[in-house]
Amino acid sequence: MFEPELDEAGVWHVFNLDQEYGKFMRQKSKIEEVLKNVQNFDPKMELHIQSLQVARSQSELNNYTYLIRFLQSYYSKELEQLD
Repeated sequence: MFEPELDEAGVWHVFNLDQEYGKFMRQKSKIEEVLKNVQNFDPKMELHIQSLQVARSQSELNNYTYLIRFLQSYYSKELEQLD
C-alpha cells in the first residue's frame, strides 16, 4: 500500500516513534496534573506549569522528576485530601 514511499522498516520506525510520543504525552500529562494539584496550595507552581508547556523532549521532562517527588512528599497530606 505504501511501497512507493515507505518500506516495512520505515513503517516500523514510524510506529515506534508514535509509541514514544504517546509515552511522552502521558508522562507530561501526569506531571501537569501533579503541578496543578499543588498549585492549589502554592500559586508559584504556575511558573512550572508554563515551562512544562514548552517541553519538547524526554530529557526536558526528566528535569521534573525530583521536583515532582519533592512536591508529592512535601504536600502529601494536602494532596491526600484532594483524592
